[in-house]
Amino acid sequence: LTEQMADERGLYSSRPGAERVNPGGYRDGLAMQRRFGLPYHLALNGGVLVLTAHDCPDDLAAMRADLDAGLLHPAIAGYGSHRIPYYSAEANVRDITACVEAITTYLGDAARPPDVFYPDQRLYRQRPATVAALQTPPVRYVVLDSATGYYDNAASAEPSGTGTDLGPGTLWTDRTSGAHVLFIDTTLKDQALGANLDPAKPAPWKPPLPVR
Repeated sequence: LTEQMADERGLYSSRPGAERVNPGGYRDGLAMQRRFGLPYHLALNGGVLVLTAHDCPDDLAAMRADLDAGLLHPAIAGYGSHRIPYYSAEANVRDITACVEAITTYLGDAARPPDVFYPDQRLYRQRPATVAALQTPPVRYVVLDSATGYYDNAASAEPSGTGTDLGPGTLWTDRTSGAHVLFIDTTLKDQALGANLDPAKPAPWKPPLPVR
């Protein structure tokens, strides 16, 4: 985990085709949020928290400081981050509650039980075991991909507010579980990192037109 946190050789770069790779890693990403004072949601599972506490205690301390400062807002990734449609309701509920326990244990009292659930691979199916996971306290919101979460399940969702945009860019509520749904825009997710951000290449450094 220490190597992934620091990533001094850029081995985990999100731009593997770049000719020049600057150091990245989780530590660099969190440092950027801290540097510019930008609040951030961070999906955490049990493995990440346990290994951070064991291998990178300074980074865990920095995360706790971000939490106290109102920058870090933890999200539930599940203790083991398994794919909820393929497990029993009992396993899904336990996975969420164990993750919440880990978050509040390792990040301290300031980490009030998080209410955003970020399932592994953002998979969702209208099945009893999935519904049970979304009804597990303190889950109130679930993050899904619009391509699979919205368009495959539009008949089971309803808008949570008013407005003219009733596509996946709006907050929805799953009728069966009652959980609010936050959809990730597919175009932005798939193309945002296709920008020319390599200083060795000519400007302008812009994201692709569909993203803009």
